[in-house]
Amino acid sequence: MKGYLTAIALRLSATDSIRGLKKLTELLFPFPKGFPPGLAVAGAPSTLPPIPMPSATMEDKKAEGFVWGVPKRRRSIETRLTRKFGVLEWHWKLIKPKYNLLVCDTCGHHYEAKHLCRNCYEKTMEETKLIRESMEAKFGHSPMDKDVIVLYESDKQSVPTDTTPSLNASNKLIVELPKNRPTFFSPNLLQKSTAGANRKVKDVTATDPVPIVHKTPSE
Repeated sequence: MKGYLTAIALRLSATDSIRGLKKLTELLFPFPKGFPPGLAVAGAPSTLPPIPMPSATMEDKKAEGFVWGVPKRRRSIETRLTRKFGVLEWHWKLIKPKYNLLVCDTCGHHYEAKHLCRNCYEKTMEETKLIRESMEAKFGHSPMDKDVIVLYESDKQSVPTDTTPSLNASNKLIVELPKNRPTFFSPNLLQKSTAGANRKVKDVTATDPVPIVHKTPSE
């Protein structure tokens, strides 16, 4: 009991000494307004009781709402291959070779069967755009109730005149372009398909069919 009282007395005396030293420091080194720096002694026991920390388990973390960034179930090999390569009938992600490519007889470029040649189509688009710009610059946006004739530099000898009743210049809208006619833009493309048809003929006389005879090499 005597030793316990002696320890308490020593602790109180040490506490008083620390308080006196703290006050002396504040007098010698005055600080501005606010909380002054605190004095701490290494090894001094804490006056606050320690907070008990319970040991956390996996069940406790699940209850707190932690979600881990890993899949719960592994995907099957079929699902992984489908996500990687796609489906052949629907959407195939790999490059497939095309066996329906043809060679254009006009420009020599390749194009897909049952489609137009891209190179020839681009040339036609550029020529059509040039014709439209020339028509807009000459006639404006007014309605055109006459046939339009595209006239190039190489076609000036075939300009329609008033002496030609079938090609009367007063019934045509002539668009002149300062260039030669392209090889792919034939003048026949602007002719009507029913220009030479006789619409008065209504009766058609049938003819007897001619038999087709195939000759073999032995004959």
